[in-house]
Amino acid sequence: MSANLYNFDPQTCQEQLQRTVQYQKLLTRIIGKIRASVELEALCSTTCQDICRLLGISRVAIYRFNEDFSGSFINRFGFAIPPWDSLSAFGQNLVWADSHLQETQGGRYRQNEPFAVADIYKAGHTRCHIEVLEQFNIRAYAIAPIFVGNKLWGLLAGYQHSAPRPWYTDEIEFLFHAAIHIGVAMQQAEVLSQAKQRTTELQDAVARQRALTEVVGNIRLSLAAKLIFDTTCRELCQLLKLERAAIYRFNQDWSGEFISQYGMVDAQWQSATLFGRNLVWEDTHLQQTKGGRYRNNETFAVTDIYKMGHTRCHLDILEQFKIRAYALVPIFTGQNLWGLLAAYQHSGPRQWLEYEVEFLSQVGAQLGVAIQQAELLEQSKQQAIAFRDAYARQRTLTEVVGKIRSSLDTNLILQTTCQEVCKLLKVERVAVYRFNKDWSGEFISHYGIPEIEWMVTNPFGKNLVWEDTHLQETKGGRYRNNENFSVPDIYKAGHTRCHLDILEQFKIRAYALTPIFVGRDLWGLLAAYQHSGPRQWDTVEVEFLGQVASQLGVAIQSSELLSNTQNRAEELHQSASQRQILFDVVAKIRESLDLETIFKTTAQEVRRISKLTELASSAFTGIRTFAAVNLLPKMCCQSLNPR
Repeated sequence: MSANLYNFDPQTCQEQLQRTVQYQKLLTRIIGKIRASVELEALCSTTCQDICRLLGISRVAIYRFNEDFSGSFINRFGFAIPPWDSLSAFGQNLVWADSHLQETQGGRYRQNEPFAVADIYKAGHTRCHIEVLEQFNIRAYAIAPIFVGNKLWGLLAGYQHSAPRPWYTDEIEFLFHAAIHIGVAMQQAEVLSQAKQRTTELQDAVARQRALTEVVGNIRLSLAAKLIFDTTCRELCQLLKLERAAIYRFNQDWSGEFISQYGMVDAQWQSATLFGRNLVWEDTHLQQTKGGRYRNNETFAVTDIYKMGHTRCHLDILEQFKIRAYALVPIFTGQNLWGLLAAYQHSGPRQWLEYEVEFLSQVGAQLGVAIQQAELLEQSKQQAIAFRDAYARQRTLTEVVGKIRSSLDTNLILQTTCQEVCKLLKVERVAVYRFNKDWSGEFISHYGIPEIEWMVTNPFGKNLVWEDTHLQETKGGRYRNNENFSVPDIYKAGHTRCHLDILEQFKIRAYALTPIFVGRDLWGLLAAYQHSGPRQWDTVEVEFLGQVASQLGVAIQSSELLSNTQNRAEELHQSASQRQILFDVVAKIRESLDLETIFKTTAQEVRRISKLTELASSAFTGIRTFAAVNLLPKMCCQSLNPR
C-alpha cells in the first residue's frame, strides 16, 4: 500500500485531527443510516457522494463481484464530480473483467486488505492493466474490500482522474471502515430482503394454497368428467395467467388426444391454433416408452422450444400448434398414468417458476383423484343400470316364458317370442329359423319394428326359405355345439362375398344368433337383426337371447309332445268306437238266424250311425267281414240240413 509519511509538527497534527474528526462524523452518519434501516440504494449513493467530497477525489464507485469473480460497477451507487461525472467510459452497470481477480478469486481483497496507488505509472502495473486504467482515465486509486458476512461481495473504490494523488494512511483507513459499514448495511439489506422474500413467498404459498383449495373445490362441485376438465383448464389459465391450459388423455396404445382445453390468448393465437376437443396428438416417443418420464411422476417444463434440443419432427408438431413454451405434469388415477395436464405459451418464451410447476403438479394430483371418483361413480351408475336391465330382462324373460307356456299353439308361441324379444332388446327384427331334415331351413316366424323403408324393401316373410350351404354341409355348424354368434358389422366380420350378398339382400347390417334345441336335437335358430346400421351386441343381450331360445325349445318340445299325444288319443278313441259299433251289430245279428232279418238289422244300425261317416264305413266293413266269415257258412249249412 502506497502512502506518504506524516510530519509530526503541530500544524500537521491539527490537520490530521480535523480530518479524523470529519471521517468519524461521516462514519457515524453512515452507522446512523444503517440503524435507521435507510433504503440501501439511498444509503450507498449518499455515502459515495459524501466520501467523494470529503476526500476531494474525482470519483467513488462500488464494484460487485459475480459468482465467477468477474464483476460490474453499480453505477446507481457511485458518485463523480464534474466534469468526470459525464465520462463515457463509465456507464450503467459497467462490466469490468479483471482476469487477475477472476483467477485468484478476489486476490488480496479476499484477505480483507485495502490497496492504494498514487500513480498508476509508478506502481509496476503490466501494460495491459495500464491500458484498461487509461481507458477509464484513472491516474490514482484506493480500494477497500466489501464483505457481506464472510463473503467477499465487492469493492469500494476511490479514483483520481486528473493527476496522481498521494493517499494518507487515515484516508485509506477511513475508506476501509466505510467499506465495512457498507458491507454491514448490505448484509442487513440482504437479510431484510430475504425476510421480505420469505414473507412474500409465504404469502404467495398461502395464496396458491387458497387458490388450489378453490380449484379443488370447483372441481369437486361436479362429478361429471367434462365439467371437471373444463373447470380445471379455466381456473389454471386465470390463476397462472397462462395462454392455454389443456388436458391430454392416453389411449390404450399410449397414443392420446386432448379432451379439454381453455385459452386466454390474443385473437391471432386463438384463430391460428389447431386446438380442439378430441384433438389427436400422436407422440411416438410416449408411445414407445409407454408414457416416458411421466410414468415416474416427473414433471417437465420448457422455457423455449428452440433452446431445448428438440428433434426437427418434434419442433414441427409444436410449431403446428404455435407452441413456444410449455409445462407438463402427469395425471394419475390410482397407480395408472391416465394423462397429462399441460400449460402452453404461444406468444413467446416463458420462464416457468418452480412454484408454478409445483402448483400444476398439485392440481394434476387432485384432478386424478376427481377423475377416479367420477369414474367410480360412473361405474356405479353403469352397474346400477346393468342390474336394473338384468332385472328387467329377467322379469321380461319370466313374462315371455309365461306367455310361451300359456299356449301350446306353436305358431302363437313363436310369434309371441319374436314380438317380446324385439321390444325388450330394441332390435329392428327378431326371427325364428327352423332347420329341415337336410339342414336347409326357413323362417317360420318374425317380428320387426324397423323404419318404413325397411318394411317395404325387406324380403322377410312367412316360410321364407334361406339356404345356407355352410350350415347344410356342417349340419348346423357351430350351433350344434350350442354356441352363440354375434356380428356388430357384417362388413368387418370377414364374411365371404356370397354370404354378404345374401345378407345385403335382406338389408341385414348386424345380427346375433342363438341355437334352439328340442331335447338333444338342433331344431333351429333364434335371430336378432339390425337393418339400419352396425350394432354393438352386449354380452348380456346375447345371453338373454340364449335363455329365451332355451325356453322356446322347451315350449316347442312340449307343444309337439302334446300334439303327438292328442293325435294318438284320437286314434285310440276312433279304434275303440269302431270296436263298440261292431260288437253291437254282431250282438243283434246273433239274435236271429233269419238272413233277411239280419240284413234289415244291419241296415238299421248302419243308418243309425250314418252321422259318423268314417265310423259307419269302418263298422260296415267290419260287419260285412264278420258276416261273410262267420254267419254265411252257418246259414248255408242250415239251408242244406233243415231240421
